[in-house]
Amino acid sequence: IGYINIFLLYSSSILVSGCDSISLDNIRSPEYEFSQLDLTRNKANGETEWQIKSPDARYEKDSQLIVAKKTNVEIYSSNKLKYNIKAHSLTSIDNLNLVLLEGNVILTKLSKEGVLITGDSLIWDVNNNKITIDQNPLIFTRNSSVKSKKLIFSIATGVIDLVGKNKFQIISDDVINRSNDKLIINSIDTKWNIDTGELSSNKRVVGNRISNTKQPSFSFTADSLRGNTNQSSLDLYQC
Repeated sequence: IGYINIFLLYSSSILVSGCDSISLDNIRSPEYEFSQLDLTRNKANGETEWQIKSPDARYEKDSQLIVAKKTNVEIYSSNKLKYNIKAHSLTSIDNLNLVLLEGNVILTKLSKEGVLITGDSLIWDVNNNKITIDQNPLIFTRNSSVKSKKLIFSIATGVIDLVGKNKFQIISDDVINRSNDKLIINSIDTKWNIDTGELSSNKRVVGNRISNTKQPSFSFTADSLRGNTNQSSLDLYQC
């Protein structure tokens, strides 16, 4: 059960609300142009769940399709803004149950970890609270970057499933690593919780440490890994 509050600006204001759906029956034309889109969905307890804003959008009533440009999405947790998503365009079908964001997609976690996720496109399954990026997904943190073939992000749990081959590049920022040595980790099907920092993979791991000093670089392999990016820890396991 949810609550959606919609504000559409076109000469005058229209306010529409409903539970888990959008009703725009007062719009008679098959395609409706408006200069500003502002949608808010609230939970049953009144807390804000998400907001979608765009300065340029249209609604096609017959197909229940919303198309918007220069889109900004805000996702909340416990009534506090937690994630922000920006994209060149948005297409929503089936009463906002599925949202497609395209063009220079940037998802930012608003926290001290500073997690940034980018991609060419993003699919947001609104009802299941999941985000999928399968076109050039990249993840950046304060001291690392992650490249993967595909990622599935569970908004509720903070867990990212890195599907297929993925590559971590980590530069430790502790006072001991003054040479900015790089740690490269190549793995398959890795899980990463961007809230807790927990990192795990039960597939083969191949990596190496690259030093910018006279200290020798070295390579390593393992059958699985466990770690925590928030605690800068990494454990490799040979089974």
